[in-house]
Amino acid sequence: MRPVSDLSKVYDALTSRLRRLRRLYNVGADAAAGKSELISYAVIELDNLVLSAMRVLLISSVRNARTLSGVRVRSVFSLREEGEIAAFTLSVVNNQAFIRMGSPIRIDRKQEPTVRDPRAVERVFSAAGLTNTPSLQSALALNATLFANLATLRNFYAHRNADTWRKARRKATDMGIYAVSSVDDIVKSLVPGRAVRVYEDWLDEAELFFEEACK
Repeated sequence: MRPVSDLSKVYDALTSRLRRLRRLYNVGADAAAGKSELISYAVIELDNLVLSAMRVLLISSVRNARTLSGVRVRSVFSLREEGEIAAFTLSVVNNQAFIRMGSPIRIDRKQEPTVRDPRAVERVFSAAGLTNTPSLQSALALNATLFANLATLRNFYAHRNADTWRKARRKATDMGIYAVSSVDDIVKSLVPGRAVRVYEDWLDEAELFFEEACK
């Protein structure tokens, strides 16, 4: 995804890709299809999509994009270049690293901080005085679990070793999921007390979160 002038484009792109991931996951989870490798692909791609959508939401908002409500975002700063916005973001989410780098006005994309926690994005929104901060706060109030859980399972699929498996099992226990023999089992498990599987729940949460955040 690229930064946009209208947050509806972020939301439309997100929902389109979520539908594709749902189809891939369903095929992967179908034992008869014999394509379980699609589950790991779907998890990794969902994590990539969430990270990309979060970054584009942040940059586009700082650049005064229009929200889903049709209102243009306002800011106390006039930052336009991605490198400048990245430097500002770093100064907020990791000020020590920002200072060690000499408090740069702009930084390269490879130096840009990867922001997974939407509460860190909220801090950037607040520091920039963005007028759509209440929308992000409303999205945070949904208490989506994917931000706390998705990265751990994605990390297993990326590395597949004893340490990442141990962390994935611990995460499953935290989620109330027991007696699993693989990360695929975790992803396909029913959310405790609900008739929806973990991955499907993540897809729903991602759509709801960004719909609210883009308002």
